[in-house]
Amino acid sequence: MVEQALILAAGAGSRIVGHVAQPHKAMVEVGGKPILQHTCECLLEHGVRDITIAINPAGDPLRSMLQACDSVSAHLAFVVNEDWERGNGTSVLAAGPLLGEQFVLTMADHIFDPQIVERMCSQRVDPGQVVLAVDRKLQDIHDMDDATKALLEHDRVRALGKQLEHYNAIDTGMFVCSRELIGSVREAAGSGAQAVTLSGGLESIIAAGQLLYVDVGEAWWQDVDTPSALLHAQSLLQSADRS
Repeated sequence: MVEQALILAAGAGSRIVGHVAQPHKAMVEVGGKPILQHTCECLLEHGVRDITIAINPAGDPLRSMLQACDSVSAHLAFVVNEDWERGNGTSVLAAGPLLGEQFVLTMADHIFDPQIVERMCSQRVDPGQVVLAVDRKLQDIHDMDDATKALLEHDRVRALGKQLEHYNAIDTGMFVCSRELIGSVREAAGSGAQAVTLSGGLESIIAAGQLLYVDVGEAWWQDVDTPSALLHAQSLLQSADRS
């Protein structure tokens, strides 16, 4: 059972923030509750005990909201990522000193079927490995152009990226990582790349054949980064509540 999680919440959310009342996309409500509260509560329900949230220097409203939430506040730590504009990989590096040998990693603007969270929290990874939750229901993807595609072969992810021409699954944005991922991101950051991204850190994991996957099956999830994606997430949650 994975007992630690890192949530990346330092992004600007520019595609949705201008269309909603909240100052941070993770504060947008779906089903009467902020997206990030959904995620934190679900992680805690499935065995996670400590959640680190990486925010940018303007992230105080998000921090205050979660600290006022009795169901999650006692389990949270916050890291302020001063270098957030260089990419989401900098949040992994900023949080690195707080992370143990394995941890769930996910995004602040994603909402997940509890089945996915339960399945991922039950994973165990060997040193150097990362496990990604993938969705093979390509016909159900809300915004395929913006989705991160994955090419699966046997039990491994062989390629990952938004511009892949050949793919058979979609990256849901939830991982279980060994601590070596931090070193991989740091190595990618030191290679001269201007952007420091999680994807860049995963490249060496993929090259070593150490990016495994879990198929989410019929479970649902949604990346809520546009107004239309928000409406779709609300519809998914309503359908789940009725079932």
